[in-house]
Amino acid sequence: MNVYYNVYHCSSCHAELLSQSLQDSVVCPVCGCSTMSFRNTVMPETPDAVLPFKVTREQAVKALKDVAAKASFAPDGLNDINVDNVKGVYVPFYAFDIDYRNTMKLYGVRGKDTTYSMYFLRQADCTYTNILYDASSLFDDSVSDALNNWKLNKHLDSLKPFDNDLVGDYFLAPADVPVDKVLPHVIDKAEDMFYHEMVKSCTQQWDRQVRSISIVKEFPEHSVIAVRRILLPVWYLNCPCGDRHLTFVINGFTKKIAGSIPISRRKVLAKALPKFLIFFIPALPVYYLLLLFNIPGLLFALFPLVICAMLWYGAVECYQNIRKAEKMMKSDVSDRTNQ
Repeated sequence: MNVYYNVYHCSSCHAELLSQSLQDSVVCPVCGCSTMSFRNTVMPETPDAVLPFKVTREQAVKALKDVAAKASFAPDGLNDINVDNVKGVYVPFYAFDIDYRNTMKLYGVRGKDTTYSMYFLRQADCTYTNILYDASSLFDDSVSDALNNWKLNKHLDSLKPFDNDLVGDYFLAPADVPVDKVLPHVIDKAEDMFYHEMVKSCTQQWDRQVRSISIVKEFPEHSVIAVRRILLPVWYLNCPCGDRHLTFVINGFTKKIAGSIPISRRKVLAKALPKFLIFFIPALPVYYLLLLFNIPGLLFALFPLVICAMLWYGAVECYQNIRKAEKMMKSDVSDRTNQ
């Protein structure tokens, strides 16, 4: 790399980032606090390649606003996103080429009314290229998994040899996670891909009539062909939302968003309450009519059950609206709140 980078430390979220520029006041991209202070200078190891930013700041903001616009229960404050709060960070990832071999004995069940036990023997030698895993502790694995749709094998022509000019004014996350700590997770990914392919071959053999496939015995082997370190682009977007401070992470190449949009309970109740009242209010005049005309006791005794059923329906409507909102709002990773 042959260039010294300035190390900045955030006293709020304790993130450490590198930058080529020396600044007096630096806003932390991770949590949005303006408490990053200069620590020292370092000369990081030179990465093998860089995937430059394809998504601009403006496009990142628009992508988040589009998601918020479709979320009918999102708080109103998400529409007021400042472009200046969007910071670009190059995050180091390891790209592994793995040769994975396995011999599997699999068990499955075929049939509906009458079931049959099925055993399968599968053996294969697969080479997986560019299995990505983040080499920085800047964000946890849940964020990494949420953003891990780079499809690097389809965009190899977009990779550039490392150049400090490509990093420019963007921040650089330190590569502080060693390869030996990452390797077991990469092997797990290779095993999962291998297993899913073997299950797919078993179901296709019997026209998708086999289910509940599990491994009886296996003999896995693997070898690492190559490991490369690649810088991948990420946008950090911070925005206030009421008494909370939300952080969204946006893939700087595919616009994939990781973050959690909070639910506005006011909007949920505003939508659910009318349905509740539609079934509750008509019950009141019916009740007084029963008293007025002295309806026989059996019908009068059943009326409280009808009222309870209406109340139950209204409560279920409220609950379903909240669950629908949570499912719609929930993203791949929870939000970060400044304390």
